[in-house]
Amino acid sequence: MTAHPTKIAAVLLALGCGGSELSTDAGTTDAEPSNVSYRAVALATALDRIAILKADSDADICGLLRLASPAGASTFGITTPTGWAVDLAGISQGSDECASSFPVAEEQSDSGTGDVAFAVPAGMLFPSTLTTRATLIFETSSAPAWVPETLEFVATDLALEGI
Repeated sequence: MTAHPTKIAAVLLALGCGGSELSTDAGTTDAEPSNVSYRAVALATALDRIAILKADSDADICGLLRLASPAGASTFGITTPTGWAVDLAGISQGSDECASSFPVAEEQSDSGTGDVAFAVPAGMLFPSTLTTRATLIFETSSAPAWVPETLEFVATDLALEGI
């Protein structure tokens, strides 16, 4: 079952998400099936934060890769721009969780590989777009059955919402 983009936008408006919609049109995804969409959202918190969200409607999951700045050196394993680090990574059951402005991660990842790349223009707090080729790694021995061993984030020129 595929959701119509107009219906998705209506649901997001009802949730108070300001008309942002889940879409791969905001950037490109390489070799991702059509049931997968990405969002990147600037979060207004005590630290500058960016949430990168991956909704997979077939698996009914929402992946979260959240960065924070300012940050010291990260030991997570995903390379980020200077001054930024992964401060939360995980997955939730229910792809609709990715429509939330402040998503949660029911199951957290302790490590990952790959990178997130972007440049913050002078005088700005956030980039306008980002690119990621990162993989979250999950300890599945005690996790619920819906948690995969790995979750890939592959998006190019993904537009940042909320800036």
